[in-house]
Amino acid sequence: MKLSFLAACLALGFASAAIDICEETGLENITANYCTCSSTTVGTNPVAVLECGIGNSSDIFYAKANATLFPCTKTAKFIVGLSAMGTDYGTFEVDMGQSDHIMIPGLSYNVTIASETYAAQGYLDVSMKGNTEDFVAQIDIDFCLTFLGAEFCGEELSPQLPYNLVTGELTTTGIC
Repeated sequence: MKLSFLAACLALGFASAAIDICEETGLENITANYCTCSSTTVGTNPVAVLECGIGNSSDIFYAKANATLFPCTKTAKFIVGLSAMGTDYGTFEVDMGQSDHIMIPGLSYNVTIASETYAAQGYLDVSMKGNTEDFVAQIDIDFCLTFLGAEFCGEELSPQLPYNLVTGELTTTGIC
């Protein structure tokens, strides 16, 4: 999976973070148990990097996702990268004030209804509300299926869904 921006910054030799941005923002407390958080810096700005491994190749669905938090830029943002089932789906930018249900063309999840298998469409559900010092963030990989005119998403399709990467409140007060 590409971590294009972050990888380029790290390749240029930016130093490790002086503070643990994962701990200081509370990010490590609001991420899924299949994610790990590490801290670094880009220039003088602290950055948090989440690496998430969902399932493995023998599972019905497996993915690798990364979410890089830039909490100290003019407006906080995440950059989310996703690869699933061996396919790279690129990166998505999530800005403060954004709330979107982003369709990911080609990403699907098989659902069986009455012995028939249907392909549910993959989405990235993202939301960042608040201000740069205190905000609520949510980043999920979800799937939806329209069946007999009704749309079903997430846990309506499977108890494993949605795959939550980040859900909760973060604070950067006194950090930036």
